[in-house]
Amino acid sequence: MTRFLRFITHRITIIGILILIQLFVFGWLVLSASKYSQWILYTLEIMSFVAVFFVLLSEEPLIYKIAWIIPILIAPVFGGFFYVLFKNHNLTKRTTHAMAIIDAHRIESLQPFVKDIQVKDPHIQKIIRHLHSDHWPIFNQTQSTFIPTGEAKFNYLIELFSAAKRSIYIEYFIINTGKAFDQIFPILKQKASEGVDVRIIYDDFGSSMNLPNDFDKKLTKAGIQVYNFNPVKPRVNLSMNYRDHRKIVIVDNEKAITGGMNLADEYFNVIQRFGLWKDASILLEGEAVIALTRIFLMNWENKTKRYEPQVDLPIHLTESDGLIMPFSDSPLDRNLVTKHTYMLMIQSARKRIIITTPYFVIDQELQTALYLQAISGIDIDLIVPGIPDKRYVAVVSEFYYKQLLQFPNVRIHKFNDGFIHSKILYIDDTHATVGTTNFDFRSLYLHFENTVWLYQTNSLKEIKKYLDEAMKESTILTLSELRKHHIFYRLYQSALVGFSHLL
Repeated sequence: MTRFLRFITHRITIIGILILIQLFVFGWLVLSASKYSQWILYTLEIMSFVAVFFVLLSEEPLIYKIAWIIPILIAPVFGGFFYVLFKNHNLTKRTTHAMAIIDAHRIESLQPFVKDIQVKDPHIQKIIRHLHSDHWPIFNQTQSTFIPTGEAKFNYLIELFSAAKRSIYIEYFIINTGKAFDQIFPILKQKASEGVDVRIIYDDFGSSMNLPNDFDKKLTKAGIQVYNFNPVKPRVNLSMNYRDHRKIVIVDNEKAITGGMNLADEYFNVIQRFGLWKDASILLEGEAVIALTRIFLMNWENKTKRYEPQVDLPIHLTESDGLIMPFSDSPLDRNLVTKHTYMLMIQSARKRIIITTPYFVIDQELQTALYLQAISGIDIDLIVPGIPDKRYVAVVSEFYYKQLLQFPNVRIHKFNDGFIHSKILYIDDTHATVGTTNFDFRSLYLHFENTVWLYQTNSLKEIKKYLDEAMKESTILTLSELRKHHIFYRLYQSALVGFSHLL
């Protein structure tokens, strides 16, 4: 009962109720007005058809256009007006200008680290040039360590935070109070009292439902600077889709961890909500950490409106461990850097592609890239959860599993023991990405994400071992199994797929 009362009285719940009231009032006004004048009804329907015309002419992805056109034409009285009022994909000039300045600062601060490193493989060189085109440097004086479990990551966090001397930067989509945070918070508080620069960014939508109302005050009182990213507001506004899905921890600008795990008990298997939580991270030590620091400071600059050039930060160098390129992605530009990196990596495969992702909702371009490799004889293994955390997303993902299993040389492995949340793309024992980006529309188009691309690093062996173990602990899905569902399930699935790119 206490949990229910907390849910019903929570700020996010109240905001959600207010948004539903707005939608109800909007619908009531439209219907009421149409009763008094048939011309109002005709005008609204014409507006819907004009909206469809603008959707078709837009530069949005095809599947996103379809996702808008379907509801507009199903309810033409409401659809066009709703699109005009609430479709906020093109942000204001002020916001766009501010983000352009922040990105210019990112380019300026990383420019001294740009190197002209050539590799013999033309496919790998393409990936490097692609990331260079978005002004991300390549680093060869960095060590990488793969972290295969949440428990191992937690131990690293305790060790890193305890050893911090100058700064601790933390950025997560989800931060929840619980046993894990209760062990970390006293260390952060102690470090802040010693003069260490401790900063935390968390996403409002991702975190707030499980955070106490005085969370920010508690951190501030402890000397920790805190930034609640893109606060949810009580109005219908699709810019609320733009969430900070990054997971970055940086200590002293010398060591950094990123990957799939947030800062909450289930990620470290302190509690089990969906069976065993299987996740992974990458630890970087050395020069490449500077790129992750800049990614963090980009969002921090959005809060403070103050540029921190990093010129006074020491750059920690180590022996070369292959080539490493950390990079980030933003929904505020049309440069789909992560999606295009994924496509170039898929195209580079000569023998095998392994993907692990908790959600699999891809567009036609990614599907075609996988199809072309599959029919060319490349083995493709996809590792997915056995116990989903969001049932409706799992239903949509199953639709795309069926599409993929119609290709030759494709295997889909359903993790038996619980929920696999890792985001890894692994190609031919030569290169891989570990990061925060899922193989789904929301991650690739609507979220702020970050990823690390690794080429011929020592960590690739451990990544491969992790993926092999995950496949051994999985059951292979078959096309006949996915087709066994009854007609009502398939109708429900089709409806979800039609709207999935707007959810």
